Amino acid sequence: MVLVRTKLWYFVFTGFAINTMLKSSINFTIIAMVKSHGHKNIPPENDTTLEPHNSTDFTTQGITLSKIIHFIDKEMSYNWNAKEQGVILGSIYWLQWTTGIPSGILVRYWGTKALFGLGSLILAFTTLAIPTVAQYGVQALVGLRVAQGLVAGTMWPAVHHMAAQWIPANERSKFVSAYLGNTMGVALIYPLCGLIISFFPWQYVYYVTGSLGALWCILWLWFVYDSPLQHPTITKDERNHILTSTDFSIDRKRPPIPWRAILTSRPLWINILAQWGGMWGFYTLLTQAPSYFKQVHRLNIQLNGLFSGLPYLFKTAFAYGYAIYTDKLLKSQRIGRTAVRKLATFVCITLQGFLLIGLAFSSTNVSCAVFFLIVATMVHGAVTSGPITSYIDLSPNFASILQGISGTVNVWPGFLSPMLAGYLTYNNQTPDRWQLVFIISGASMIVPGLIHLAFADSRLQPWNEGNSAYQLNKYELKRLKVSKRERSQSKR
Repeated sequence: MVLVRTKLWYFVFTGFAINTMLKSSINFTIIAMVKSHGHKNIPPENDTTLEPHNSTDFTTQGITLSKIIHFIDKEMSYNWNAKEQGVILGSIYWLQWTTGIPSGILVRYWGTKALFGLGSLILAFTTLAIPTVAQYGVQALVGLRVAQGLVAGTMWPAVHHMAAQWIPANERSKFVSAYLGNTMGVALIYPLCGLIISFFPWQYVYYVTGSLGALWCILWLWFVYDSPLQHPTITKDERNHILTSTDFSIDRKRPPIPWRAILTSRPLWINILAQWGGMWGFYTLLTQAPSYFKQVHRLNIQLNGLFSGLPYLFKTAFAYGYAIYTDKLLKSQRIGRTAVRKLATFVCITLQGFLLIGLAFSSTNVSCAVFFLIVATMVHGAVTSGPITSYIDLSPNFASILQGISGTVNVWPGFLSPMLAGYLTYNNQTPDRWQLVFIISGASMIVPGLIHLAFADSRLQPWNEGNSAYQLNKYELKRLKVSKRERSQSKR
């Protein structure tokens, strides 16, 4: 019989995949939306002769499927320069940081089922609206993307809250690997965009992904429950195992949030700093890879979609395999939890930074560029076993709050990175300018990664049980230190 928490893994994985497809479809589709990339202009309103998007005939009467589709939904293109495109791509992150902490608080009362499910439904409907909104100009589209960002900011804190309730301590790395559904979403969306745009107008990318998102939301709201105590079909053995293997206060009154202890926690901020570096590299590759392969390597749209999406398949597989390895290390107790998280963070951030430097010096060698892109993206999969899981290690009771704080800070690379890339490559799409983009990204990862390696701590924090317990733990720690000092003096 399949464990309920295993089923939950699949729901979370597919949920993140769908949501990433909704958010990221424009990263690739913008190539077809912009006139400067060689796509056709809008036919005059009084011109009833519509050129087909391709030459695939489905009848012998000279009528193609593409002609019929063009009558239903004309393919439009827009005069957006590199700066405007950078603003459109990055605008989803402008206000995403504002909803991280509020969602971390709200999910403690509303539950992950409602917050994550309804947020995903809003993303689906706003994605369906992109073709219509784009006709009203850059400002209207940016406004829609900002709204999507507000909703997207609620996702990670919400699922962290669920993970703290459902997953035993030594299974967290494997479960959090489900978050890499967002990587699978990228791996699927780029080839899917290339395939759809090859046969239909670009608008259909948003129609397809938006419909998939709405369908998933219905399944999530129907089958998922917030805790083992609420699930109607979970076995008694599994429920008891979960309840006795977590540090989450699932059967007691919610402990008060120890804000001062959280905001002054050095382990938390070291972890956030490391994730800042990881997010800078992640967003650089996520938003800029299609444009890089188009401008520097002149790949056609099908190959561009393949090479932009393929690395994320490797990343997903690597993340899952590395997570299993990490959980085995923890269960064996051969090395401590902090050492395990440090190793994973070094792989996913510091090592990826060096690989991005390699990508920067690939020049026009497409084989070399693809190699570094695939490996750099792949090793970032260890992030689910490193900084992301560390928030639950530090405090299962307040994991949603910690993740909310992290999201508030680490969303900034999401819009700074594409804006910087747009500025550096504006009217200068040369290998040298793209080299500078990747060098900056690599350095932004290496430095925080090394700081994490030196100073990180992933042990359960004394403030996990709330303010009163934190004060008691501080007193006990002080007493133990005094006792240790007295014993040392007596030996002398």
